[in-house]
Amino acid sequence: MPMTFEEMKAAWDKIEVPAVSNEEILKITRTSSNQQVRRMRFVLLWQTIAAAAGVAYVFVTANLMTAPLWLTSAFISGVAAYLFTDYLGYRWLVYLPARGNVKQGIESFLRRMKTLLFLSRLTTVWIGAAIIGMMILRVSISDNLMIWVTMVMPVLFITWLASRKWTGRVEETKHLLKEYED
Repeated sequence: MPMTFEEMKAAWDKIEVPAVSNEEILKITRTSSNQQVRRMRFVLLWQTIAAAAGVAYVFVTANLMTAPLWLTSAFISGVAAYLFTDYLGYRWLVYLPARGNVKQGIESFLRRMKTLLFLSRLTTVWIGAAIIGMMILRVSISDNLMIWVTMVMPVLFITWLASRKWTGRVEETKHLLKEYED
């Protein structure tokens, strides 16, 4: 014989649920133990090291010490902005947005990822423009067209790579939102 509603409610009330502390809730909601987040932290560390080495390399090879101060500042601030964008992305992935419900949380996360996509593209173009600006001071376009092609192509490739990272996250989030709505 099936249980009545009152019997089910009484059985449900008899179940003892252990109290969950705030620390346990924080541990559950933080994603820092996730393998992808650990990998992102590792990549961020190596990107920071590579950026420092890249800045040093550009200083030496492009003789940045003799470049105008505004150009040197543009290059270094572009690298710093790029690293900050990656750090911001890491922090936003570790501390997921807590909104009223799941759908609002996913929508907020999607907005954040779109912002990071824009900032990533902007900062890589910024760095590329600074590098090309340094080269303009050193190389005449009419004399060495191949040098210009070999300078512009890596800048475009790096811009594409940087935006691809956040484009993937935006698409994953859109797919998740679409699944949630279905």
